[in-house]
Amino acid sequence: MYNFLNQWRCSKISNNLNEIIDEFFQALYIEIKNLKEVGGKKIRIFDGRFLAKLENEWVYIFGMDVELFLPDSTPVRIEIDDRKYYGEVISCENFEIMIALKDKILESVAYVDMYCEPWKILEALQARLIEIKKGNHIRNVELALKTVNESRNRYLITNGKLNRGQNSAIKMALNQPVTFIWGPPGTGKTHSLAKIALRFLKKSNKVLIISQSNIAVDGAIFKISILGNDFLKPGNVIRYGYPKMEEIRNSDLTSFNLTLQKYPLLNIKKEALEKRRDILKNKKNSQEWISLEKDLASLRQEIKKYEYEIVKEAKIVATTISKATIDSIIFEDSYDVVIMDEASMAYIPQAFYAASLAKKHAIFLGDFRQLPPIALSDGALVRKWLLRDIFEEAKVKESVETRQYHPWMSLLNVQRRMHPKISGFINVNIYGGLLEDHEEVIENTQHIIDRRPFRGEVISLLNLTRFPAFCCQDSSRSRYNILSAFISVQLALQAVSDGQKSVGVITPYATQSRFVRSILMDIFRGRPLNKIPVTAATVHQFQGSEKDIIIFDCVDSYRQTRPGVLLTGQDLDKAMRLINVAVSRARGKFIGVAHKGFWDNRLNKNDMLNKMFVYLKEKGKYIFEEEIVEILKESIADRLPNVPRWFYREDYVDILLKDFKEAKKEIYIDVPHGELVENVDWWDEVLKSSKKGILVNIRCESVEDIPTKLRHIAREASFIWSPITIIDQNIIWYGHPMKTMEKVEYMPIMRFEGQKTARMLVSMLEMARSMAKSHEHAMNLHNTLATFIADHLKCPKCGSPFKLRRGRNNRPFLGCSSYPNCMQTMLVPEEVVNAYLASTKKTCPDCGYPFEAKAGKYGLFISCMGFPKCKNTLSIWEI
Repeated sequence: MYNFLNQWRCSKISNNLNEIIDEFFQALYIEIKNLKEVGGKKIRIFDGRFLAKLENEWVYIFGMDVELFLPDSTPVRIEIDDRKYYGEVISCENFEIMIALKDKILESVAYVDMYCEPWKILEALQARLIEIKKGNHIRNVELALKTVNESRNRYLITNGKLNRGQNSAIKMALNQPVTFIWGPPGTGKTHSLAKIALRFLKKSNKVLIISQSNIAVDGAIFKISILGNDFLKPGNVIRYGYPKMEEIRNSDLTSFNLTLQKYPLLNIKKEALEKRRDILKNKKNSQEWISLEKDLASLRQEIKKYEYEIVKEAKIVATTISKATIDSIIFEDSYDVVIMDEASMAYIPQAFYAASLAKKHAIFLGDFRQLPPIALSDGALVRKWLLRDIFEEAKVKESVETRQYHPWMSLLNVQRRMHPKISGFINVNIYGGLLEDHEEVIENTQHIIDRRPFRGEVISLLNLTRFPAFCCQDSSRSRYNILSAFISVQLALQAVSDGQKSVGVITPYATQSRFVRSILMDIFRGRPLNKIPVTAATVHQFQGSEKDIIIFDCVDSYRQTRPGVLLTGQDLDKAMRLINVAVSRARGKFIGVAHKGFWDNRLNKNDMLNKMFVYLKEKGKYIFEEEIVEILKESIADRLPNVPRWFYREDYVDILLKDFKEAKKEIYIDVPHGELVENVDWWDEVLKSSKKGILVNIRCESVEDIPTKLRHIAREASFIWSPITIIDQNIIWYGHPMKTMEKVEYMPIMRFEGQKTARMLVSMLEMARSMAKSHEHAMNLHNTLATFIADHLKCPKCGSPFKLRRGRNNRPFLGCSSYPNCMQTMLVPEEVVNAYLASTKKTCPDCGYPFEAKAGKYGLFISCMGFPKCKNTLSIWEI
């Protein structure tokens, strides 16, 4: 009878295992397929610098123009002069990527092309899952299934008691097969992890620690080395892989360093071969070079063999989940305990695989109220297994929401990071009042509060409602707000000038964070990014980090008709997570920057962003426009060079005229609709510049706003919302030449010198593209659609010519030229536009096909007849 029951039980486990792994495999296949379709493309990275020699690799750091989300340990390839260099990602954050290459390149590199294949890690995970299914490796299938299956059922068997506190978490981890440790921001997840690992070490258990990022792995190993300093011996605790922390890189905690210490002859041989290779670096195709490369490859294999012994003998091994998936040194070893940090950011198949590596205990630490796993594909299986975390699958998350707490879950409930006024918001609105503030947190953050900006204040909200803070979109549809970016930077500079040590500017949009970063690079020119005291990034890139001060730039504003989906989309859980991460990164000050007038009519009372605004206004300092003006007036140029300079009224005109007189190549001017400043000297100077042969490009919403003498070099264009002048792609003026604009009462004028910032603005605003068309426009000024309509269409009521006019939301319509005596209007006829296009023989600059007018969902538009191969379009205002 026992044998029958055992066989039935094994059969049931086998069927369940096969079903789950098949679904895992299919979900991963969908994601891999998507990554291969959109990935593997060339990515230009630049400003490369050699950082350190690490193991058998050379570590470099590069800047990026795009924000990438690449898992640590992702394989990459770099190509320079037709030669390929292979390596892997150490970290990818804040528009920087740190790479370990197997071969040395130059000390500094202007730019290179990088190719990455992130699907390789997922393919390796598929292979590990198939090994589990086939029984090719010894894996703890029961523990893995317990993590995914039985944990769900355990939620139904609960007395509703909440296990809380570090001692409770440690006790549960030591005694239960599966433990979930919920660690909200600042509650000491790393400290708890280190204590758990050391307790298991004392019980002679071998522990594997894995996490999504190298920095989290480094933090765990570093904390373990500190807490166990009195009794740990060299080799007890090993960091396998590529540390990001310098303290770890230069210590005997890495398996590679310890290998060379233990076998010094290998190190002597390696250094001799590398020295010889440096001598032969200009003879890379010689027989001697080829022979030397073979000797080095053979030596690397020998070192790897001894390194494997070091890892096998260690009591605690820490590495990334990617490394644990692709490297046989890790997945062919045996562990009593597996601890997965950042488990709420891992795919469920990764958590399942992690549990299968453990003989006795699987422990998962994370926070399901912060950022979830990221998958680029969609589909039922992807949503089931890749877009949810193990806490949700095990019903830990559901148990918290129903207050019927999961018996395998313990909450770390005492936070030591944030001032209580900051933690108060997330505690009430996100963590249901379950958190407590450590008694020392007020004292520990007081030095931050006592400094600028806003001395004595912990939380603040800047209201930009009556400023010209307009929100735009770039070609990727990511949003940016020029004025709010500069104001956020100004606040950060005030903090730095008053001695604040770490400041972060967080935005929801990649383009805005990239723009802020370009401003900072121009201000702190010459400094490497990691030496700039202000960090700018999206919310996603700030997960896992903290700063003394956080400035949260909300970006969205007029003239966008609706807010972006990141903070207010239908997925309220996603918006809650983003705002939670943004707020909880701050230790001593949190400052919101927002156009409240835009948000007031667009948020529901239950939206987390609305709750944040209400909290900041009620509990903190609400900063009105008058005080913002005073903040901008205050000069910090004596403490920091290259900073933006702010002006009011017309005390800037002489400096502006000097900039125009000294222009060498080009002047871009964007003029939105509104009243212009009365001083006309600057227009005369612009005209002189044009006559001197300097390229002048004036774009405007209405050419009627431009002085008559300059209309021949002005052209109407869509989306000219921000008043901005850029001279020689180096000098930026914001606010000029506007005196007043609709919904704007405060018109600050700002001047900033910065090549990176100016070039980025020219690119985002597509000014250069307009410049290329300006000469053609000047030649055809009298052959526009507007003149065609005036010549061919008469008002049926009074006989006067019709005039092309601009309505609400920039939509065109025809109005009688005798207005206001005649009020006749009509929509622009499609056939009239096509007749004009035929008469001008206007063709697409990309493919040569003619254009045609069509009636679309949002009105008339002009598209290339080469569609769908060519998707070029024009607005009415571009013809």
